[in-house]
Amino acid sequence: MNKKINVVELFACVGGFRVGLEKADKELFHTVWGNQWEPSKKVQDAFDCYNTHFPSSINCNDDVGKVANKKFEDMNIDLLVGGFLEGQVNRLKTIKRMLYGRASFPLLRLRMLYQP
Repeated sequence: MNKKINVVELFACVGGFRVGLEKADKELFHTVWGNQWEPSKKVQDAFDCYNTHFPSSINCNDDVGKVANKKFEDMNIDLLVGGFLEGQVNRLKTIKRMLYGRASFPLLRLRMLYQP
């Protein structure tokens, strides 16, 4: 198979999913565009980390809702990934906080049982 799979990574955080794709087959998966933006943060640490480790792609630190559709159409996207880990990380943080006395059991129960 000679075709590369063009990947666009939304809500990339520090690039963990991209690392997994590249470890699976670096020649097959080609990330053409990555986005990491945290609107509530003045300092964009996650984007800075992503940008430092993945300079070969176009990396965007802006609201994806403001990116023109034409931009995405021109990328010939084969695979679109979008930050699947965030919810699990938040659940783990709740467990950790409970263990250290910073969250209650009722909160933990709600967080673990709630499935959006």
